[in-house]
Amino acid sequence: MFSILFLSGNLYAKKKGAKLVIQKTDGQKIKGELIAVKKDSLLLLEQESGADVSVDIRNIEMVKIKKSKTLLGASLGFLAGVGVARPPPPQAQLRIAAEERSEYI
Repeated sequence: MFSILFLSGNLYAKKKGAKLVIQKTDGQKIKGELIAVKKDSLLLLEQESGADVSVDIRNIEMVKIKKSKTLLGASLGFLAGVGVARPPPPQAQLRIAAEERSEYI
């Protein structure tokens, strides 16, 4: 129960439109877009039917928040750019210099 209450606090920070998969205590799964977070329930736009669905937090076993692929792609692109633009560490530079000298000896 604590984790669900803690989770609902984390969902307050999530903006509307986050994609969720909710596993209810009865085994039912609900997939949809987060519309609102209330004190005791989550309101979703259900993916399959397009209907608004309110899920009581007492009936929630687990919530998965699907991350945006756009954000993931942007993050990977940024990290790749940083890796290419960054000079090699000093040990790598010394190793390269030693290999160049050994070719001429």
